[in-house]
Parts: sequence; C-alpha cells; structure tokens
Amino acid sequence: MSDVILHKITKNVVYIYYEGGSAEKDIDLIVEKTNKVLEDFSTIIKIREEMVINYHLLETKQQYKMVVVDNQKIRSFALLLDVYQLYSSGGGIAHKEILAALSCDFGTSKSKLLINGLINLFLKPSSHISNEVYVSNLLRNGKFISIEELSDNRWFKDNDEIHNVIAGAFVGFLIKKYGLNSFKKIYINETLSNKEALEEELDLTINDIDRQFVRYLAHSVLV
Repeated sequence: MSDVILHKITKNVVYIYYEGGSAEKDIDLIVEKTNKVLEDFSTIIKIREEMVINYHLLETKQQYKMVVVDNQKIRSFALLLDVYQLYSSGGGIAHKEILAALSCDFGTSKSKLLINGLINLFLKPSSHISNEVYVSNLLRNGKFISIEELSDNRWFKDNDEIHNVIAGAFVGFLIKKYGLNSFKKIYINETLSNKEALEEELDLTINDIDRQFVRYLAHSVLV
C-alpha cells in the first residue's frame, strides 16, 4: 500500500482511501452498500442536496491517528461531515457512523433512545434478522425492556446491542404509526424529558405507548 491518497466522489459521499490497499480493491462494493443505506435512510428523512460526507477508509492505526487528529482541528459541522473507519478487506462497513452523522444533521435531541433508534433503524442486529423479529424474540424470552425503562438515558451507557435494536424497532414503529412530523417534534424536544415528550405529542401515557409497541411487534412478525 502506497502513501498516495485516492478519492471516489459520489452524490453525497467522498470516499478517501490509499492506493494499493484493501479499500481500493473493495471500493465498488463499499459504494454499493453505502448507497443502499443512504437510499433507505432518505425514505424517512430527506438528505440535503448539498450535504457531503467525507468517508475516510484508513487501514493502519497510524493513518487513523494522523487523519482524525488533523481533521478535528478544522472540522465544520455546517455542510461537511467526517466519518472514519479502520478498514480491512471483507470487514464491516461503517454504516452506523454514517447514519450517526446524518442523524446529527437532522437535529439535536437529548433522548438517547431516539438518537440510537434513528441510527439503528436500518441496521440489522448481529443475527441478521430484522429489528422487529429480534425484539419479538426478546419479548417471548422475557428479555424485553420497556420503552418506559429505556426512556431513561442511563440504559445506553454501555451501547448494548439489545437496547439499540429495541430503540431502532421503536423509532420504526413511531414513524410508521404517527408519521415523520410527530417523530421530529418528539426528537428535537429539548424542554421535556423523553417520557414527557412522547406522552405530550402522542397524547398517551407511556404505558399505553408500550402496549401499542408490543402489539405492533406481534403484527410485524405475523405479516
């Protein structure tokens, strides 16, 4: 692998990688998979035409340290978002980081439940089944965590997969049942607690919301 930096420019993503490395070999697959994630995300939230994500595909810790430290000194969140990944051939692609960048651009939220849910909305858990099926299995096995409990941000300290997958399924439920505008109002509400924002916008108690979510999960598995 040489020190020559290559660029592949697409509509909303600039791929930055090194000549002769694994990323150069895999670049067409990386672009294809990333485009699918962006396409899915744009069905929920409109991606701004002028948005550009710099996707740095780095292959050594030295490259990572050098690029990330340098870029953080001049980073602008206005129209330019940077995503970094230590990439190895056949390794995972940093779609979670890309969705996190897009979610930050969507607006600020003090709810980790909704932030993590939005990021995980289009990401399948490690078992490669849908979020809804995964959470339905948790429900059947007595491992389900209620939305009332998850509305406490302390649940997301450890970035546990179970919490994130439930959050992703819940955000999908909110958008499908109540629409994007209602979801946005809850998401960007910075004055009320997570639980209060949900109850005020939906005009339901948190227990009612939990019951609706559980019924949605049961229906999703059946259809």
